[in-house]
Amino acid sequence: MEIKTTAVEKALRLLEASGASFHVRLGDQEWGTAIATKSARKASKYPHGSLMSHVRPYIANVKVNDAVAIPFGDFDVDSIYSTVTAHLTTNWGKGSYMVHKAKNQLEVLRLS
Repeated sequence: MEIKTTAVEKALRLLEASGASFHVRLGDQEWGTAIATKSARKASKYPHGSLMSHVRPYIANVKVNDAVAIPFGDFDVDSIYSTVTAHLTTNWGKGSYMVHKAKNQLEVLRLS
């Protein structure tokens, strides 16, 4: 339809005047330059929530100056470490804990 093309061309003039980057496709016509899309998230090695359900019982009631040991179980070291540090930073705050990777477990000390 002619009216759609006219509307798109009007919008394109506004975008070009503002200096915006854009890519518009209408049927078989295209305007602007292609914009890179975000890459998809990497698929998790484990089912959603399984890491947190393994970790939560160990860190649920930790008081200041308490230390806990979280066994790796069926999970790899980096996945457990990432889950624990993300959760603790969100819930306890940055700098309020120390984490140490031991042979078969992750040790957590709550500082404040």
